[in-house]
Amino acid sequence: MIPKINSLGRSFAGAAAYCLHDSPTPDDRSPETSERVAWADTRNLATFRPERAARLMAATAKAAPDLKRLAGAARGGRKLAKPVLHYSLSWARDETPDRQEMSQAVDGSLEALGLEGHEALIVAHDDTRHPHVHVVANRVDPETGKAAKLGNSKLRLSR
Repeated sequence: MIPKINSLGRSFAGAAAYCLHDSPTPDDRSPETSERVAWADTRNLATFRPERAARLMAATAKAAPDLKRLAGAARGGRKLAKPVLHYSLSWARDETPDRQEMSQAVDGSLEALGLEGHEALIVAHDDTRHPHVHVVANRVDPETGKAAKLGNSKLRLSR
């Protein structure tokens, strides 16, 4: 399995749209088809509908100060500018992991990053010769409101 951290970002909707729809073409900047999506799932969200996941994750990120207060944590610190973590896990062309294996790899990757309790959208694509899955995770802990520290993420995923 090969991990790739795509980016930290501001828009859950943008990351989800990229993962849940086909790649944009010069003629169609907002494709509505999703032929490349093999399957989708969520973690730690109040919905199993992937199209709703982005809105719920954005609401959690926006509520971070209130979540911190309710958890009894210090309210100080900067506002988290980039709550979105987007990364992918790929397998070699000759490997054929099934959905369960891919889901287990995602769960292991979230644990390696310390995000096992965080909200996440998982989308598997079948548009390339190598199987791969995208993960859009919320850096804001839904219970404490604190942002996950992602230092050495590539190294932690590689292990």
